[in-house]
Amino acid sequence: MVVEKILSVLDKRASALVYNVCWKNTSKFAIKKFIGNSNKEAIINEIHLAGLVNLHPNIIQFYGVTKLNDEINYSLVLEYAEGGTLRKYLRDNTIIFKWESQLKFAKEISSGISWLHVDKGIIHGNLHPENILIQKDTIKLADFGRSCLNGSDSNTEVRGVIPYMDPKFFESQNRSYGLTEKSDIYSLGVIFWELTSRKSPFDFETKSNDLFEIFKIKCDIFNNKREKPISGTNYKFVTLYKKCWRHEPNLRPDIHQVISEINNIESINVPTTFNFEEIETTENLVEEDFSLPSNDSFKILDKISSGASVLVYNVCWKDTSKFAIKKIIGNPNEEAIINEIHLTGLVNLHPNIIQFYGVTKLNDEINYSLVLEYAEGGTLGKYLKDNAITFKWESQLKFAKEILSAISWLHVDKEIIHGDLHPNNILIQKDTIKLADFGRSCLKGSDSNTEVRGVIPYMDPKCFETQNHSYVLTEKSDIYSLGILLWELTSCKSPFDFETKNNNYLEIIKIKSNILSGKREKPISGTNYKFVTLYKKCWQHEPDERPDIRQVISEIINIENISNNFKIEKIEKTEIVTIEKLENDDVDLPSCDDCDINSDKYNS
Repeated sequence: MVVEKILSVLDKRASALVYNVCWKNTSKFAIKKFIGNSNKEAIINEIHLAGLVNLHPNIIQFYGVTKLNDEINYSLVLEYAEGGTLRKYLRDNTIIFKWESQLKFAKEISSGISWLHVDKGIIHGNLHPENILIQKDTIKLADFGRSCLNGSDSNTEVRGVIPYMDPKFFESQNRSYGLTEKSDIYSLGVIFWELTSRKSPFDFETKSNDLFEIFKIKCDIFNNKREKPISGTNYKFVTLYKKCWRHEPNLRPDIHQVISEINNIESINVPTTFNFEEIETTENLVEEDFSLPSNDSFKILDKISSGASVLVYNVCWKDTSKFAIKKIIGNPNEEAIINEIHLTGLVNLHPNIIQFYGVTKLNDEINYSLVLEYAEGGTLGKYLKDNAITFKWESQLKFAKEILSAISWLHVDKEIIHGDLHPNNILIQKDTIKLADFGRSCLKGSDSNTEVRGVIPYMDPKCFETQNHSYVLTEKSDIYSLGILLWELTSCKSPFDFETKNNNYLEIIKIKSNILSGKREKPISGTNYKFVTLYKKCWQHEPDERPDIRQVISEIINIENISNNFKIEKIEKTEIVTIEKLENDDVDLPSCDDCDINSDKYNS
């Protein structure tokens, strides 16, 4: 390629110069010229990757390589982006850049990253606004000099622009930490914030020549400090980019999830003018991930439910959108509140999980309240009572599958144990199941899953054993609860008539003892026999005899339709006796202290 005229220098870096050039006095190109003693292997890698990702509308076009005049090194011939860098674009105050444009750019950046991660198996490794260009108001990802194939040996070299770098690189013990797709996701979170702020994170541009300031910024990021959301930003977008910039890579979404959430932001008409403010708390989690303002724009319409430590209200925001507000009352455990907020945020945006929008303070309240999706259909318990006659097999199976889908999201995708599954924690919105209330949930293997509380008939009976005071909740505890719920879908009744007995202390002890001794509810006549077999497996006394959620889903898929129902009418009325009881007729009754049986908790 004969370059007739170099028009200008577009960029100058340690190992490369980028020129705007003219070819045959007609076409403009960008030439990336390698300077100094450039690593030949690195140049070949960049050429290879630039070619691999070519021909995507949000990736800068790569035309080939050339040698400028008598140069020894090769130069890359690239598409010329007349709009310059995203950084330059954002800093230009003459450009009007409102929410619609911010969202458009966010979608285009995400599309470019999806092309890299999903279609090409490539990690960019150096995402920041200088490496994102604008051409005809369209985003163009550029500069693959630090990119690598996912899993390659070259992804252990740590370089980049500090505010956009995966903070896992800053850990002294992580010298060999490898770039992953989640490293790009971290950078993406910071870029999303920058789209709304139009500022350099931590004012890095003015401090990038000061070693002390660089070190301070690096330490702040490592200690989980992030930029504050900009007032007026769409709160779903804020929630999304805060997920992206989480410290732990496994807590960040992948690019599929990012795109799904961005599309959800665009398709659902939600308020976009919540003003965010910093929440004063000793824990950064609330401040950094989910804070909404103290807000007097909420109008309380009615009380939905109440419990020992919470009140749930149906509220209207600015006389338009309905939400549910879960208000923490009394003297709540701050750590428990933060845990609930954290886990509710982690499981967000699944079609069968209640939507979580953020936290706020109502009027002059001291404690935080959770802002949640309002489920007009109420609880599953209420729904089953109201629709007992018309709730037939097809609907039972539909609800069962939706409950399973939500539990699978918790167990498989998020490694979270719900810990308190019962019909009052399952809501109905537009005839769709919505799992709710993560106040007793925990991450698998965490210290917090040893606290045993709940609604007796749905609780893992291993918790009732006197020798198991330190029994640890597991995913199989949720599976036990699921078995009871599947029975309840077919009966439309409370197990052991618990709802009418939950204020009677002796009746509670009796139910608890019966469950511990192996007694379970009888199948309802006419229930699909495979479904009965499935829920009986789920409510086995020993956890290792219960299936996991994958097995439950596999079995439910294989259940035949209603024409194959088996009439279960000859089951003996005798009590079921377990091997455990036969081996030990003197089964100890549990102490009342083993379980939380405060009746007002059962209505929460």
